[in-house]
Amino acid sequence: MLDAFRQGADGILILGCPEGDCHYQDGNYEAKKRVYLIRKLLESVGIEKERIRIELSIDPEGKRIPKLAEEMRKELAKLGPAKRSPVTEKRPKETVKARGGK
Repeated sequence: MLDAFRQGADGILILGCPEGDCHYQDGNYEAKKRVYLIRKLLESVGIEKERIRIELSIDPEGKRIPKLAEEMRKELAKLGPAKRSPVTEKRPKETVKARGGK
C-alpha cells in the first residue's frame, strides 16, 4: 500500500469479500488489520487516514463498485493531492561506484 503512495497515488480503495466469507479463509480480516496499521502510520506523518478505504461487503455482482469508486474519488478531490512524507516519498536508487585501490 505504501508503494502506491510512493508511485504518486492520492488514495487507495480496497474491495473484498464480506467478512467471514472469504475464499482465503481469514484474508479479509488480515487486509482489514493491515489497513488499520497503515492508516495509523500515515496519520503519524500527517497524512489523512481517509486516503485509504477498505470495503469488505461487496455484492457478488459488483453493482456497488462504481458507487464506491465515485465516493472515493469525491473524498480524494475534497482532500486534494496527498502530502509527501518520508514514509511515502519515492526513494532514489543508490548507486555504488567501484574504485580502484590506488
